[in-house]
Amino acid sequence: MLSDKSDDKSVVHISAAIKHLIPGYLADISKMLDSAVVALEHQNFTKIKALGHNMFGSGGSYGFDMITEVGESLEQAGQERNEEQIRKCVDKLKDYLERVEVICE
Repeated sequence: MLSDKSDDKSVVHISAAIKHLIPGYLADISKMLDSAVVALEHQNFTKIKALGHNMFGSGGSYGFDMITEVGESLEQAGQERNEEQIRKCVDKLKDYLERVEVICE
């Protein structure tokens, strides 16, 4: 279940070994969100499902469990053609990307 928006920072601890990959990864996630919005405008639920699947598969690999969680919900919403849930997923992830604070260990 996706939680409500929060004004608090969401802290993610990552290994210093992958620090250089994080800005590009987060930029890619932002682009995927933009693609999901366009896909929804065109009722392309197959694309939305694929974008969610991609996020679901990659989030945890980089230490971003929220991206994994939202990706799974987005994939399911695309499968179900649930426009309201797709919008919620997009909003949730946009909010998260604005609040996430990455700390290298």
